[in-house]
Amino acid sequence: VFVDTTSRNFNLRFSSPCINTGKPGSEPDPDSTNADRGVFYNPTNIGSAMIGYYTINNAPGSNADYSSFNAAVSDLVARHVAGPVTFQVSPGTYTEQVRIPEIVGASLNNPVEFISINQDCTSVILTYTSTTSTLNYTLKFDSADHITFRQMTTKATGTTYGRVIGILNGANYNKILNCRIIGVQNTNTSSDFALVFSSGNNDNSNQFISNELLFGSYGLFFNGV
Repeated sequence: VFVDTTSRNFNLRFSSPCINTGKPGSEPDPDSTNADRGVFYNPTNIGSAMIGYYTINNAPGSNADYSSFNAAVSDLVARHVAGPVTFQVSPGTYTEQVRIPEIVGASLNNPVEFISINQDCTSVILTYTSTTSTLNYTLKFDSADHITFRQMTTKATGTTYGRVIGILNGANYNKILNCRIIGVQNTNTSSDFALVFSSGNNDNSNQFISNELLFGSYGLFFNGV
């Protein structure tokens, strides 16, 4: 019904039976649909565009909105954004390579955020083993703007290629906040093992605040002009 009662987030999930089923005769919600049951209404009269809170949980039998980061990103690409979007991620290890392209509608006023549902950066681990130079990342911001990752762990485990986060092709105004970024523990000094890597001069105004950087060859490796 609700996004997460444990953390007292009583926004309605998009699959909630409380949407549009409030008391008959009640004043319509601001989106002109029937009243919802609950303190916070869920805007539904916006076509298929995304807005509000969603959940990610890869545990078997979970009733979350998505079972992976990639499934959530695919929906962002297909449906676009009509307002602020937050993905609350349940504890677990998510073994996947995630590329986030430009998301139509994402902006300063309509940001997209991925955050651990319990606000514990050690409980959600996004990890991947890269094997080629052209796909050397666990998480890649590829022309993406106004995307935030908060209170999670992103990790690389490759033996030949081990970049954790790539920021490329004009990715701007993204934020990595209160996260752990864990690279490969070796003595290699190649940028192929940088924790955060950017190869161009057009990735601007990205913020890294209060993160823990572990291992890898470089913490932040940005090429400019």
